Amino acid sequence: MPVLSYQEARKRLARGDFPALLLLHGEEQFLARELIQFLLARLEAREGSVDYLEWGEGVGEAELSTALTTLPLGCSRRFVVAGDPPLAVVTSSFKFLNPALVLVLLFRTKIKASEAAYRIGEERGWVVECTPLKGKELLQWMQAEARVRGKELPVPAGEYLRFLCGDSLAQLRQEIEKASLFLEPAQKVITVAVLQKVGSRTAGRSVFELVDAMAERKAGAVRDVLADLLSQGHPPVLLVALLSRHFLQMLEAACLREEGVNPSRILEVMGLHPYAAKKLLKQVGSYRMEEIEAVLNSLLLLDRSIKEGKGAPHLLLEAGLSEICMQKPLALQRKR
Repeated sequence: MPVLSYQEARKRLARGDFPALLLLHGEEQFLARELIQFLLARLEAREGSVDYLEWGEGVGEAELSTALTTLPLGCSRRFVVAGDPPLAVVTSSFKFLNPALVLVLLFRTKIKASEAAYRIGEERGWVVECTPLKGKELLQWMQAEARVRGKELPVPAGEYLRFLCGDSLAQLRQEIEKASLFLEPAQKVITVAVLQKVGSRTAGRSVFELVDAMAERKAGAVRDVLADLLSQGHPPVLLVALLSRHFLQMLEAACLREEGVNPSRILEVMGLHPYAAKKLLKQVGSYRMEEIEAVLNSLLLLDRSIKEGKGAPHLLLEAGLSEICMQKPLALQRKR
């Protein structure tokens, strides 16, 4: 029997093929649950009503054995999900051929091919390792989520979502769902602008907005986002640290640029997300090296003032960021 990737298993289920035993293992439990629900939906579409039972860790062996070996009443199929099951019970249940049973063995961590559970899965059904999606696979997953909703997700919008949500599949799906509902039926493309308009105003996103506003010298936006963050209870010293980190990245990118490093190589050398790298390089383009160094020096002084208790932290932060925003670019200073 096959050892499949998540994508391969999904395609086979979509074609109407399904195993009597499905062994799911790996840290990405979101994908494991996706396959369970998809398999259940395909069974219900094909068989009608299905007797669904789920047993978690610590289930009584007698109860699980009964569920695996008895025929369902009033249903053509019994669908059992057993989380980290006692293998002795599973093995013994195979001695009784239950034609109505579809069994899912769900393990929360990766198991080795040498383990007994893995061998059972190989011999009697499908083995699917559910690992976190990365790079191209993650983008394809997001685009498939958009297509299910009748929408398209271009690469730049996908990169923006990954930058905003990380690799959290649940959060990515939520944002795609919101954007799809926001668009009119005739509007098919989920753009970055749409995602920004409907996106959740989480603390993380507000921090990104503060960093961007500072780097782009937007004093009004800095005041608005800063007030939001402070009202959420974020420590001023943490916000200074995050801003310092970003301007240090800008300084590193500026140094690489001066050395003649190609922009695409800068992304690779610094290990940045593509969306973050594009924004960073654009921001660096409007600064001279001395300007970035001046901002970092101001942030260092601000950090010291807050830690030495030279005033109320939030007032020091507001005044310090306003002063940095008011600093004119050196190019303008030299013209005067």
